Amino acid sequence: MTIYPKILPGRTAVRSGAKPRRPVSRLVMMAAAAVMIAVIVCGAGFAIWTLHESAYDVVALGEGGSTSRQNVVILARREATILLLGAGGTAAGVLILLSSLWREIRGIRRSEAWLAEQNLVIDKSKRLLLDTQRIGNLGHFETSLGSDSVWSPQLFEIAGLPEAPSIAFEAIVALSHPDDRDGFRSAWEESQASRSKMVQELRWIRPDRELRWIHIEADPRYDANHQFIGHFGVAQDVTRRKIAEQAAVDFRHLMLDAIEAISQGFILYDKEDRYVLANSRFREMFPEHAAFMYPGMHYEDVLRIGYKLGLYEDPGHDFDAWLARTLEWHRSAEQPMVRHLPDGRWIRRDERRTSDGGIVGLRADITDFKRVEAALEQRVADLELARSDLEAQKLRLVANAEELRLARDAAEAATRTKSQFLAMMSHEIRTPMTGMMGMIGLLCDTALDDEQLKLANMARASTHDLLLVINDILDFSKLEAGKLTLESIDFSVQAVIAGVVSLLGATASGKGVRLEGSLNDQMPDWLKGDPNRIRQILLNLAGNALKFTEQGSVRIVASHRGLSGEIVEVRMEVIDSGIGIPKNVQENLFRPFTQADNSTSRKYGGTGLGLAISDQLCKMMGGSIGVESVPGQGSTFWFTVQCRRGDVPTVSAPPVAPVIEKPGRKLTILVAEDNLMIRTLISKLLRKRGHIADMVADGEAAVTAVQAKSYDLILMDMHMPKMDGVSATMMVRKLAGPERLVPIIALTGNALVGQRENCLAAGMDDYLSKPFEAADFYAVIDRWGEAKAESETPHAVIHVRS
Repeated sequence: MTIYPKILPGRTAVRSGAKPRRPVSRLVMMAAAAVMIAVIVCGAGFAIWTLHESAYDVVALGEGGSTSRQNVVILARREATILLLGAGGTAAGVLILLSSLWREIRGIRRSEAWLAEQNLVIDKSKRLLLDTQRIGNLGHFETSLGSDSVWSPQLFEIAGLPEAPSIAFEAIVALSHPDDRDGFRSAWEESQASRSKMVQELRWIRPDRELRWIHIEADPRYDANHQFIGHFGVAQDVTRRKIAEQAAVDFRHLMLDAIEAISQGFILYDKEDRYVLANSRFREMFPEHAAFMYPGMHYEDVLRIGYKLGLYEDPGHDFDAWLARTLEWHRSAEQPMVRHLPDGRWIRRDERRTSDGGIVGLRADITDFKRVEAALEQRVADLELARSDLEAQKLRLVANAEELRLARDAAEAATRTKSQFLAMMSHEIRTPMTGMMGMIGLLCDTALDDEQLKLANMARASTHDLLLVINDILDFSKLEAGKLTLESIDFSVQAVIAGVVSLLGATASGKGVRLEGSLNDQMPDWLKGDPNRIRQILLNLAGNALKFTEQGSVRIVASHRGLSGEIVEVRMEVIDSGIGIPKNVQENLFRPFTQADNSTSRKYGGTGLGLAISDQLCKMMGGSIGVESVPGQGSTFWFTVQCRRGDVPTVSAPPVAPVIEKPGRKLTILVAEDNLMIRTLISKLLRKRGHIADMVADGEAAVTAVQAKSYDLILMDMHMPKMDGVSATMMVRKLAGPERLVPIIALTGNALVGQRENCLAAGMDDYLSKPFEAADFYAVIDRWGEAKAESETPHAVIHVRS
């Protein structure tokens, strides 16, 4: 470090290498001038005196003769010459003295100007020195034995202290950090004792509590006799450097941690291609390399040693060519390289140049990738083969496309044929069923003996069972087509159970089996859902339980549990003491057309559709169905459905058919039906109530009859010769007179999905499916008769039977 000399104000400095003239004293110069003037005056006086004496001599000589006068003249000339020479010498001396004096004066003036200039340079240098110290965050100090230190202003600024003429050593020690005081004191005392240079870095704590790092260098000072008199030194604020050094250390640690965290092997070479460092992953991947590599080792030496140890693939006979290729790839640091090592591993090597010309390398073990790649290549080959097979299959598929299209058209036609067949069969079966049930009902109302009544009731039961089979087939068809819709109305679970117990009560009593129903006390009074479908499921399960129970009881138990919000899950169980069901049969019970076994089908009858329909209905209502049974101990069939909490209906009792308080009034009804038995049945039912019935056998006759006579009601069959019921209804609605407004009720044996909507869309007012019970028939007649009466007699009074 450069040691700057102490510069004190008012002290004149001398330029290095210059030798200024010694100035002449003015007193000496004045004395010399006085002496010269005295010499001149004396010489002049002597000359005048000599001339005066010479003149006296001349006069005396003149009086003495010519020879004497000559001598006088010679003497005078001699004296005059001497006088002139003396005067000239004196004048020359004066001139020389004056010239020297002038030169001295000029030299003095030049020296004064030079000294002023040097003082300006020194002042400028002093300012530059102070500015340099300020910019470099350093200051200088001077110490003397037995006295305090003298500091530069910048040093006071660094320490955060006010400027003072001097500062005590203990004050300097007090500035130091407590951990650095002993070291600083020891270094200072050692430097004084050994008269040697002191270099020390320590921390100062300024009065404002700011910490500064200070670098101190002090050289010993000696006097003219080479005796030690103190120190001269500089102190520099190196806080920024210390912070930068710490940041560099932290950054180095961070970079080393990052390198260690790399999942691949990492290695670094400097710009001279010498090994610098590698991470733990690299040493794990290449333990043999790690054993002989050391920092500073050239990459070429690494290759040579590694080759001798057999760590690389065999380069063949030309090792030098292999070495040259490898070094060229390494130094180009552009493309990655994949090597297959003798130990069977595949290593991918990537190397890149750093900004200072070094090389950073990454090593990745891609052995597993290579295995997957080989498997994929094999898979690609297999896929290519499969693609060829698929191409061939595609050609075959294209060739079969027409066949598929024809098969699709055939399937669609079969679906349409199935729907048409079911509609036709529904009509063709339900129409004679209507006649059978109606006629048997009329027969039971006649005077019969006990044997005849028994046979008639058996016939009625048979028709009822047949109707159940037909209804099961139709429901299954609707479910299969996905066209069965659910209602959402308020209902009472208690009422549903009571209705089922009431309907099956006679059957249970006839077999001597107790039929009971119960529900938990917390069951909501009213729920919102489809009570008809729930009743259908419950009837099916309870009917089966009665069918397979010869003695004991059948119990219906209902419970519930709340789900999220307003949703309630209702669970109903039908518990019987019947024959039970084997475990291997239970899994198939809910499949279509499935029963316990063929003997069961023969003994107890049934289609095997009831449980399958119940299963589908439960799923549609967000529930499920199941069975638990032990042969000989009875069965428990259960199902769950989801409902919402309902509201109490405004009418507490279910609505029944209205009755018009006009007992003497008769209706004139047109019946359009092509089946003779149905016409006979309807005619008898209508006449039994006192109504007038006109019969026609087709739609054309119905349209003609409506134009010829006024009717209160039309019963229109859907399937008739010449013109069907839909076309006839549309013709009636197009008539111009009031007859176009006559109520029309559809009579159809087609109970498939959408039939009711088709009837209403054609302009019909109501729908009655065959076969029908007499009560249902009369309810429809009375309902539309009431509507007709209200339109004709506004003041008629209507009561509802409770």
